[in-house]
Amino acid sequence: MPDRYAVEDSDNSGFALFSVLGFILLLALILAGLAVSARSRILTVSRTYDHTRLSMAGQAVNNYLGWRLSQDKAWRQSVSQATSSVFNCSLGQALVHVTIIAHSGLINLNSAEESLLTSGFQRIGLARAEANILALKIIQFRAPRPGSQTNEPGVEGGLKHGYFEDVSELHDFDLLRKFSIADLSRVFSANGGMTIISSEQVNGALSPFFTLETVVVRGKVWGGEAVVYQVGDGTLPVKRLSSIELGEVSWEVRHPSSCQPLFDHDIAALLREAVT
Repeated sequence: MPDRYAVEDSDNSGFALFSVLGFILLLALILAGLAVSARSRILTVSRTYDHTRLSMAGQAVNNYLGWRLSQDKAWRQSVSQATSSVFNCSLGQALVHVTIIAHSGLINLNSAEESLLTSGFQRIGLARAEANILALKIIQFRAPRPGSQTNEPGVEGGLKHGYFEDVSELHDFDLLRKFSIADLSRVFSANGGMTIISSEQVNGALSPFFTLETVVVRGKVWGGEAVVYQVGDGTLPVKRLSSIELGEVSWEVRHPSSCQPLFDHDIAALLREAVT
């Protein structure tokens, strides 16, 4: 005859074993979740760190090129005449994409005539009728009328009646919100630029305003910035006037060239160390 107490002990032991196994399983699930969460956080922090580091490298490139434009008149003249210059090069394992836009070839939002504004809006993809309506709104927007604030359909906040301080103000117009500020900044400028449609760049003229856009890519992470600079003649300091939002960047350089046209050996070595 089996011992009643032995059977009870066996049942209790079995229950205890299942309890322990259940606890271990629950603990394993919790730890696995924490491990996945920790790994995800580590990857996020690492990606954020790399993005910040590459963005700072892009800022350093822009500051250096702004300084060079003020010091190297021959290079500044060639960049001014090209209106838009693009450079793709490699620094170790990083790719550097630089776009330099001379504002002398852009359309001045504060002084351009109606026909020039219309042609600019057509260039970015608007139909002529929309472009013409928008050109008239731009002229009304910037026309000085102290103490007057007119509600205008399609213009957020109404008419400013003052100068454009930044290209980003074009997003006050409903028709232009489908275009990025970066794309609009390749056609229009709030600092310098053309005024009449028949105007041509004077040979040898040096643009005082430039947009410098630098993107640095390493692996699947990128960083950079786009900034409008006022460039002096070497005696006045270079001024950073305004930033332009880059948004999400997607590009690749299959055959990058040497960075020599942009940087000398010492500058290239410092940048290579910074992005490696």
